[in-house]
Amino acid sequence: MDKTNLYIVHNAIFSMNKIPLGDNRNMRPHLNKLFNNNYCFREHRLNILNPFQENTQSLPFIKNLGLIVFNPKSMRLSSSGCCERELLAQFLGGREEYNNPEAPLQNLVEIDEDWDEWNLFGYNAKLDDQRHNYLYFELAKSLPIKCIINGKCIATGKVHTHIYPFGYIVISFALNIDYSKTSENIKTILKETRLNRNNKNWKWRSKFGELPLSEILNNVKKSILESFFDSNSIPSTRITIETSIKHFDNIASELDNVLKGENQKFSIDEESNEYFKINPQGLLVNFSNERTNKSALRFFWKINTIFEYAFIQKRIMHDYKNYLTDKVQELKEYRFQLGKKLLEEDIAKFSVFEPTIPRFINDFNAHIKAASPFHRRIYYEIEKGINLKHDKEKFKTIINEWEQEIEKWEHPIKVLWKKFLSPLRSLLGG
Repeated sequence: MDKTNLYIVHNAIFSMNKIPLGDNRNMRPHLNKLFNNNYCFREHRLNILNPFQENTQSLPFIKNLGLIVFNPKSMRLSSSGCCERELLAQFLGGREEYNNPEAPLQNLVEIDEDWDEWNLFGYNAKLDDQRHNYLYFELAKSLPIKCIINGKCIATGKVHTHIYPFGYIVISFALNIDYSKTSENIKTILKETRLNRNNKNWKWRSKFGELPLSEILNNVKKSILESFFDSNSIPSTRITIETSIKHFDNIASELDNVLKGENQKFSIDEESNEYFKINPQGLLVNFSNERTNKSALRFFWKINTIFEYAFIQKRIMHDYKNYLTDKVQELKEYRFQLGKKLLEEDIAKFSVFEPTIPRFINDFNAHIKAASPFHRRIYYEIEKGINLKHDKEKFKTIINEWEQEIEKWEHPIKVLWKKFLSPLRSLLGG
């Protein structure tokens, strides 16, 4: 890989439901099990890729894209390589021989006496619900794409799909751009590789044909939804997109000329001038020319793993805010229509108490608290840069509106609803 190349990753996220761990009853039964089981990884232990024996004939799949698996190699922030990843597969499967359908279920301590000392970012073996981990199923093979202009290949890439059991999908476009890096060309690159516009000039070859990236994204999303849902029950979904870019010192000035604006800057290594910049639009990582491409790419993906984690949190806050906004309105409308004191039969018919929200937020947020100090520092800089605090403040505002509406109810049920608000407030720092 040429050190003048740009390496761009676009993350497109959408949810399978209104909120994490939502109602997935409209899903096809054989795929519903990925989302509606507290022990989803244990129940799908045969989906775990074994480097020595891969039996994939019975695995679920997405049409046009291939088999769905869990790949322990995707744990980019593990501290000790393949042994740790193999242990993760054993933990999740609850069996030392996790690929053996006949293997008996084991206690984790029987697998490894020091299992709780392993540092795997995003995984907590003590959680009662495996879906609360920052782990995902994915496609066994990524989708290759390439862009050819005037007979010359100027960019190659892969499309990865991350299927999170708490109900979210991330489609990642990882692009290696081999194109002249003048300021004007960088503008062209950034414009032509955006996922949220129908670019006419750069077309990308894939199994879907020769299309702009935006249309490839639509085809991948369509294949996913049509595989998970019957045609008459496909949910409407909104995609959120954020971007991360890797580059070296020798094109830093050209990028700075193009990407102007307010950025949060974090120094990775002051002596070698390695750093990243972050704002609500995305992440820019600069590496020293002394670092090898392989080393830079490996470190970039570690940062991108944390970036995706923060990115998902931001989307979850947005979705919870919309969910609670709708519930406040439903409460108001129901109270106005009732025109009388709330009765027990009304309570049974209409309740908004949802204990999974504070429990999931608490468990999901705890992953970064258990990470290494360096990774925590990176996360908190990213959190500031993408303005996640603003999303939490907007969520607090909706909680206040909900509480004000509850005060207008005369039935003791409001005491129960307030029990929901209390843990949410503590999690959000208010």
